[in-house]
Formats: sequence, structure tokens, C-alpha cells
Amino acid sequence: MSELLSISESSGSRSAAALYYVRILMRSRTFLVGGVVVVFWLLAAAAWPFIVPYDPQAVAPFDAFSPPNAVHWLGTDQLGRDVFSRVLAGSTSVLAIAPAATVLAVFAGSLIGLVAGYYGGIADDLLMRFVDAQLAFPGLITAVMVLGLLGPSELNMILLIAIFFTPLVARVARSSVLGEREKDYIGAARMRGERSPYVMFIEILPNITGPIVVEGTVRLGYAVFTAATLSFLGLGLQPPSPDWGRTVSEQANYLQDAPWALLGPAVALATLVVGVNLLADGLRRAVRE
Repeated sequence: MSELLSISESSGSRSAAALYYVRILMRSRTFLVGGVVVVFWLLAAAAWPFIVPYDPQAVAPFDAFSPPNAVHWLGTDQLGRDVFSRVLAGSTSVLAIAPAATVLAVFAGSLIGLVAGYYGGIADDLLMRFVDAQLAFPGLITAVMVLGLLGPSELNMILLIAIFFTPLVARVARSSVLGEREKDYIGAARMRGERSPYVMFIEILPNITGPIVVEGTVRLGYAVFTAATLSFLGLGLQPPSPDWGRTVSEQANYLQDAPWALLGPAVALATLVVGVNLLADGLRRAVRE
């Protein structure tokens, strides 16, 4: 591992370090299984308009509560809507909200962690006290208050989830920077007269991408679950959206009549969360080796 770190500190050999990690990941069954699951849902979110057998919003009262059969593979709900079509269509909202929120959180958290860890002193104290204060607020209660005031929408959910996760990413980034800033290659960059932004973003950032990527992947799984939870509580997309969290909330009232209408989106959500967590576990193991 020490040899790999010495390689990665050289900008000319970072591609070799990247190939090293790729080979480890390709040998990880955990990572590959998680990748297959996540890619499946990404493809479903992108291609569902072309592959669903029925319009997810089409109402057919005479087909209400039909159990799974050759025509409706996952049955129908209380309005006769095809559950299979709605499950595929529902992947779009969660895979639009969660990744966008995660990217924003990783960007903001990495920036805060870089500045706090590199400069230290007053800058570190101020930024990390702000981070600690933000973590002190109960997330779910804050979400209910904010979305209740601003109204439920994809943009508001993205911003809110990103704000929740930014402090967690900032802590990881800061810890990684503290482990890098006193190394020889940083001292050499300073002796060359490189400015602080160059040292932070060109020298340090590429060498802490491993922990940040792992943390970002973990946050992605939590973002998927958080988005579904907010929708379940009625703070996300509104009916007749096929959003998974919203659908689970609606179909809970008809559990005895059509359990398949609830199980479809619930299992879809569970598989996506598990897939993302498997990806994160594979990445974590690769970084530690």
C-alpha cells in the first residue's frame, strides 16, 4: 500500500494507480453485483418510455386489483394501473434526485474539507464549527419544516438532501487532507512557489479522491432512501407520480386487497439501495488494499 501511495503522489503515475484500483474492483464480486443492480435501474430510468407495456398513468377501473398474470406481470393497483409499468417509470424520479443531491454534497463538502484541512487555524475552526452546528439539527424534522414552507418539488428535495450530507463529506475530506498536507510532495510544491489553490486542487485533491468517492457512494445510498422517505411522507412528488416512496404510501391503504401493488415499488427501492451499498463496500475495500 505504501508503494501505491508513493506512486499516486506523482502526477505522471496517477493513471497507473487508477488502473490498479480498476483491477481490484473487477475482481470484487461485491462491486460487480452492486454495479449490475445499479446499471439495471439506470437503464430502466432512461429507457422505460420505450419498454413499458402500458402508460403508467392510464386508469382502467375494470382491471382494478388484478393479481400478477400474463397480461399485467406485477398486477394492477386500485385504479387498474399497471404496477410493472409504474415501477419502471418510478425509477426516474429517485435516480434524478439522489445522484444530483449527492454530487452537490460531494462538491460542497470536498471544498469545505479542503479549505479547512489545508489552512487549519481559524479557518478550520470556523468551518468545522459550522459543520458541527449543522449536524446538530435533526434531519427529518428540518426536512418537514423546510419542504412544508417551500413546497414539495424535485429541486427543493435535491437542495435539502445535499445540505444534509455536505457536513458528512466535509469531515471525510478534511480528515484526508490532514493526512496529506505534511507529506514531501506538498512541501516540494510549496518550495516551487505554487499557490495554495494549485496545491489544494492539483496536488492534494487527486490523492484524496478514494475516500471521497467511497463517502459519496455511501451518501448516494442514503440519498435514495431519504428521497423515498420524504415522498412517503407526502413531501416529495405528488400524485399521480409513480415515485416509489409515494406509491408505497398510497398502496399501504390497499395492502389486503392488492399487496403486489406495494411490494413492487418496495422491492425496487430495496434492490437499488442494496446495490448502491454493495458498490460502496467494493470501493471501500479497494481503497483499503
